[in-house]
Amino acid sequence: MSNVKAVYEQGITMPVQSQKPPGGQHEMKPAPESYRLPAFDDSGNLTFQDYKAAGKLTGKAALNA
Repeated sequence: MSNVKAVYEQGITMPVQSQKPPGGQHEMKPAPESYRLPAFDDSGNLTFQDYKAAGKLTGKAALNA
C-alpha cells in the first residue's frame, strides 16, 4: 500500500500511511487503572478511589425497537 497516493486539494499528493492496529489493555505494562480515579485525602495526599456511578439509571428500563 506504500505506492498508493492520496490526492488532496490543489493537486498535492502524499503517500498513504499505514499503522498496525492498537493492542489491548492486557498487553500494557504497567496495567492501566481504568476504574480508579485520582483524589486527595484530608491530609492532601494523592490517593486513588474506585469509580462509583451516580445511580441516575437505577430502576429505569430501556426500550429497544
